[in-house]
This record gives sequence, structure tokens and C-alpha cells, in this order.
Amino acid sequence: YSEIGGESCGTQYPLSVSNVLLEKFELFPNPAEENLTIQAPFSFNKILVTDMLGRTVIQQKVLPTEEHHLDLTILNNGTYMIRLSDQNKASKPGRFLKL
Repeated sequence: YSEIGGESCGTQYPLSVSNVLLEKFELFPNPAEENLTIQAPFSFNKILVTDMLGRTVIQQKVLPTEEHHLDLTILNNGTYMIRLSDQNKASKPGRFLKL
């Protein structure tokens, strides 16, 4: 599972510490083959997945939720970073392995 804390970077995410989600979120199974479940103790409505070079590979808006199942079938095998956000706050990235 991934811990969240600290400042986030990027043009589409808030940069102030007060706008960073500090709660933990879980990613499972990790490593994953086809689907990744995201569970968070906070509501989120945006998911951003980047490869290790920082390129966006998945960007989704979802209905506000605390759990989401992400389809990974379009991704190549490798390590990816994931951020969750809502209108006001963004998470520090979590990491998962796609098999």
C-alpha cells in the first residue's frame, strides 16, 4: 500500500501544503495484471497514472468515491505512479507494478 504526505508537484495539482491529502490510500493487488483496486479514506474524483519518466498514461475523472477499480490492460508491464485528487486537494503519488 502507499502512504501519502508531503507536497505534490505538477501544473494540475495544488502546491501548498494545506492542499495536500495526508491520509493513506491502498492499492491492491500490487503487483497487478489487469485491474487495480484503489481504496482511500477520503473522496476523490480524479486519477492520474504516470510512467517512471513522468509521462501521463491514464487520466480519468470518476464520480466522487472512496473506492475505484482501474483497468490496467492498456498499460505495458512496468512500474507506475498514481495520484488521486478532488476539486481542492491532491495526493502524493503511490506506486504500483503492472505485470
